[in-house]
Amino acid sequence: MSWFIPYPQLDNEQLEFLENSEKERDRNYWLKGYAGSGKSVLLIHLLLKEKEHNPKSKVIIVLYTLALIDMIRSGIPEEYNNIPIVTYHQFYKMTDTWDLILVDEVQDLPEYIVRDIHSKGKRVIVAGDTNQSIYDEVCETDQISAILNGKSFTLDIIHRISRSIRKIAQFFCYDQNGFNGASMGIIVNLPPRLIKAQDKEEELKWLILSSKEYAKNHYAPAILIPRQFQIFDFFQQLLKFENKPLLPNHLDT
Repeated sequence: MSWFIPYPQLDNEQLEFLENSEKERDRNYWLKGYAGSGKSVLLIHLLLKEKEHNPKSKVIIVLYTLALIDMIRSGIPEEYNNIPIVTYHQFYKMTDTWDLILVDEVQDLPEYIVRDIHSKGKRVIVAGDTNQSIYDEVCETDQISAILNGKSFTLDIIHRISRSIRKIAQFFCYDQNGFNGASMGIIVNLPPRLIKAQDKEEELKWLILSSKEYAKNHYAPAILIPRQFQIFDFFQQLLKFENKPLLPNHLDT
C-alpha cells in the first residue's frame, strides 16, 4: 500500500469530494483531475466508505488493463481482498447488478462499455482525465457526462510531479493551459536531464538499462509514451532487445 494516502493526509479538495459524495449517496459522479491529483486514491477511499456504511454492499472496481488491477489491488486493505477488480472486457461479460461501480481511467473506455456500466450499477462513480487518453475509439467527454447523468468534481492540485517535470509533460496534454495553471503539491523538484541518442535502438538501450538501475535502487521508473501504437512498438522493440518472443500484431488489452 505504499502509494495509498491515508484519510488524514488527504488535501482539502480531496476531502471535499469525499464529503460531497457521502452527502449525495444516490448520485453518480465523474471525478476529474490531471495525472497525480489523487483520483485512484480517492476511489479506494470511496470503497472503504461504502463498506463502512454497509458491509454487505455489492461493490466492483472496473479498470482498463491488468496492470491497473495489480496496482489498485496493492492499495486495498487485506480485509477487502474479496472485492472484485476486473477489466472492462471481463465486466462486459457479467450479468450481475451492483450497488456501487467504481471505474478508473474512464477516458479510455468505448461508449458501449460506459453504457453497460451505467446499466448495471445502482450508483456509478468514474475517475479519469481526458489528457491521459492514449486510444482513438473512446467515448467522448460529453457522451460520458450524458450517460452518467451525474455530477462532476475536478481536482486541481497535482501531487505526483514536480514543476520542472510539468514543463516537459505539458506537451503530452490537450489542455496545456489548464495543466500549467493547476496548483502543485509539495514535492522534491528534481531537474530533468536531456539525453541525446543516435537512433531509436540506442535510445531504447539507454531506457532499459536506466530503468533497471532505478528499479534496483527501489525506485519505480515510468516512461511516458503518448499513443497506443507507439507503446506497442516500444514493447516490440523491448522484447526484441531482450531476445523474447514478440507480441501478436492484434493484441487485446
